[in-house]
Amino acid sequence: MLLPEADETLIVTTWIPLVDATEENGALLIYPGCHNGSIRTHVRCPYGWEIAHDEMPKENPVLVPAKKGDVIFLHCRTPHGSALNLSEQVRWSLDLRWHDARKPSGRPFSGLRARSREKPLTAYSDWLAAWEEVKADPRPRTLYRWPMERT
Repeated sequence: MLLPEADETLIVTTWIPLVDATEENGALLIYPGCHNGSIRTHVRCPYGWEIAHDEMPKENPVLVPAKKGDVIFLHCRTPHGSALNLSEQVRWSLDLRWHDARKPSGRPFSGLRARSREKPLTAYSDWLAAWEEVKADPRPRTLYRWPMERT
């Protein structure tokens, strides 16, 4: 979920499991073909945010098991989530988001621009300075567009 300023920014997420993601330990569930629709309303839930139940796709999601180190690419408007982890182990993964650095990211903090045509390389110290500047800014920020209470 991103701030409205990024509604038209193509953001691709790469989901990388750090252990095998299986049906038992909560593999990814993806609703294929739903990326062309509008932004779906999200509501607060016990573990963060989820799509409002009345806006969920009518199709069933596809379970996508993945081996440790596989990479799954997701469009920013593709509904997805994890199946329940029924195992005794934690299922670790990484989410990395990619987008045109000239367009809004939908996040109120600085990203790490590693390489672009305008700036061939960004030093970590430059990113850290930008991050410290954002943290020092006293203006209140709202990260999400929907009310915090669950509906």
